[in-house]
Amino acid sequence: MKFAGYNESMGWPADMQIRVAASPDALLELLWLRHYGVGQAEPGLPAADLPDDPVRTEDEFLVTAWEAFWDRALEHLRMVHELDPGAVSSRPDLWEVPRATELAERLRLEPGEPVRSWAKRLHANPSAEFAAGEALRSAWESGLRVVIDVPMRGEFAAKVGESTMLVSAASRANPFSYGRALIGYVRGM
Repeated sequence: MKFAGYNESMGWPADMQIRVAASPDALLELLWLRHYGVGQAEPGLPAADLPDDPVRTEDEFLVTAWEAFWDRALEHLRMVHELDPGAVSSRPDLWEVPRATELAERLRLEPGEPVRSWAKRLHANPSAEFAAGEALRSAWESGLRVVIDVPMRGEFAAKVGESTMLVSAASRANPFSYGRALIGYVRGM
């Protein structure tokens, strides 16, 4: 998203560009599996914005496995967004997105169509960046180039690499929360 036409009036640099991306399928799949199969994995993450309450499991193996898949997915995301597109195309190890297929099988859940249906219902707030104002400019000056909107119910933000931040849809929808997340990015979270 380039802020052409708004830069001068908002006090933003003319070359300021921030890309806002929807959650990659691999993250949506993991959030769905967490909600319907694992529940309490990564307690710092808010629940996914899905119907029903998240399940709970006492199986530590499942919780640990989910957390390992989440870490791998975030590392893949970081690497893809930190490299320029030409570099990604020359790295076959980055072509394959980590999937939690084994975990889904162990949970006896099939995320395919339910996750695709959920993804179709997600809508990012296109005006969130304009409402964030000065905090967005500060984050851009600190290196932020990509914001990934993650469908979670509560406030959440995490820096993923030097130029990428995950932020919950709930945080992005609230200018105060989004501003706080962007300032967190500036301060290194």
